[in-house]
Amino acid sequence: MQAKLSPEFTAGISYSLNDAKFKKFDDSEAANLFGDPSVAGKLVPNISRNQVAAFAEYVRPVSNSLDFTARADLSFNESKFAQIYNLAETGDKILLNLRAGIKSENWNFTVFVDNVTNNRAPSTVIRWVDQLNLNVPQVVNANPAQNNVPGTTTSERGFQYPLARKRQFGMTLGYNF
Repeated sequence: MQAKLSPEFTAGISYSLNDAKFKKFDDSEAANLFGDPSVAGKLVPNISRNQVAAFAEYVRPVSNSLDFTARADLSFNESKFAQIYNLAETGDKILLNLRAGIKSENWNFTVFVDNVTNNRAPSTVIRWVDQLNLNVPQVVNANPAQNNVPGTTTSERGFQYPLARKRQFGMTLGYNF
């Protein structure tokens, strides 16, 4: 939803709810981990249940050929899980980006700060198998949590989190041909 609140001020907001859960699904590894093969009721992996995005933009003429502009963008992504077991997750991600500058018909100059709050939550998390560094010999563990102990498995597993961008600031100068 977007609205022009005054001749100089525009704002908008959007919301998404994705309540995707398994209704019925049995998995042998779930039985090993939890004593029950069913993952019914667990959230589908790598999906934020709630997402919100909002912006506010102010544009005001400062002369016959120049406009002052300021804009704030805010986004929220609820934590996501890596896999069907809902064990590893990203944490909530909140980003605030700010921009201000001047523009004409042909050029613009902007200063910006992205990720103002320096939120370090990763955008996703994935489960992976390291096929290059297999541990041998295979040992069947009574406790599945020990299956990543070196020398106990032929399928080394882990979770991979991409590094989040730190706070960034700078300026841009653009020209339209």
